[in-house]
Amino acid sequence: MKCGNCKGDHASVAQVRSCFANVEGRPSEKQMSLAQALGREKVRMPEHATLSQLDYELMIGGLSRQDIGPFLSKMLKQPNAGMSRDELFELVNNGRYALQNEDDEDIRFYQIGGTHHRILWELTGAPGDFKMQRIYRPEKILKRISEDPVAAFALFGMNVGTCGRCGSPLTKKHTRERGIGDTCYAKLTA
Repeated sequence: MKCGNCKGDHASVAQVRSCFANVEGRPSEKQMSLAQALGREKVRMPEHATLSQLDYELMIGGLSRQDIGPFLSKMLKQPNAGMSRDELFELVNNGRYALQNEDDEDIRFYQIGGTHHRILWELTGAPGDFKMQRIYRPEKILKRISEDPVAAFALFGMNVGTCGRCGSPLTKKHTRERGIGDTCYAKLTA
């Protein structure tokens, strides 16, 4: 019988119940993933402020099933460690961007839109027929775009053939090579 706690197999329902009753067992993969993400993105709680980065990561990795619930509840209330989402959105303009993955050669496409409530979408599918999927935790991607938005616009234009800022087709050779149309390039570099 498959166990939802340890993800292993047990011979009976009683053994599965016993495994769930073991509060000193390991947290689920989702709980650990959330705890690690919050550990990177949120300000540390005062009781962990003196730990080195390695010790902090080891502490999070060693949380038991009993300890992870209170840790997650407290960390969700902590402020973000870096800039807030709204501050990051203010650093970038609406438009279409592309970023190269840090670990491989894959390129991902994004779109930022909205006026009062700005949203980041990931664009998937073929250019001209993109499907938009909203990203609910956009801070990491917004930070990467804000480091060099002109380069992200250009990467989009070079791969798709349209200007990431205004959406116009890049018809001239030098605009296709640059990835941004002449008018938008003048506005971005002014």
